[in-house]
Amino acid sequence: MEFGKPERGSVPKKLSTEEVLDSQIGLLEWEMEEREKQHNVEHLTRLQTRKAFDTELRLMCGEIEEKRKGVERPKEVSLILIDLDHFKKVNDTLGHAAGDEVLRKVSALLIQSVRPTDTVARFGGEELIVLMRNANAQVATRHAEELRGKIEQLVFDAYPELKVTASFGICSEKIVPNATNSETLTGHADTALYEAKHGGRNRVEVYQEKSENNGT
Repeated sequence: MEFGKPERGSVPKKLSTEEVLDSQIGLLEWEMEEREKQHNVEHLTRLQTRKAFDTELRLMCGEIEEKRKGVERPKEVSLILIDLDHFKKVNDTLGHAAGDEVLRKVSALLIQSVRPTDTVARFGGEELIVLMRNANAQVATRHAEELRGKIEQLVFDAYPELKVTASFGICSEKIVPNATNSETLTGHADTALYEAKHGGRNRVEVYQEKSENNGT
């Protein structure tokens, strides 16, 4: 945050009490956001930032690849990519305050529901992502189905008519041979999420590698 210096010879404007308070509040909020960024926490949802998550996933994929080259058997890793259904409609009809409340409440639910070894981040916009260590696709699918049901049952006191659902895309690093590239894993999870959204939403899909031989 930059503060301009008054020009030489000019008389500084006297701020009202309200303007001073607004300035102090704005400075405090800015300082809070900066501290949260330093700790890799996203301001609205309290989830890990996308940048921090990407770094963590790349490091984990590198560790998996190194273990594959040696004698140690790597643990399986799965991703759950989550997209809140019709989120734009919530913002358009009820306002951005309602959208923020949805993001906060769903994020809190994810934090409460994941295992201590898992990582949850805001992937972008209304997309959230869960990194599950030592979990195959079957474990991740069961967990995603539980989350899907819990999100569907969320109640928003300020918006009693609001109902929220989410679509889920899952990818395990063992589904595709040698898929230990972080961009590949997130790309496959996004492909599965696309299938969930275009299959009717409020559902879970697992990435499956399509065979070139059968033309699918």
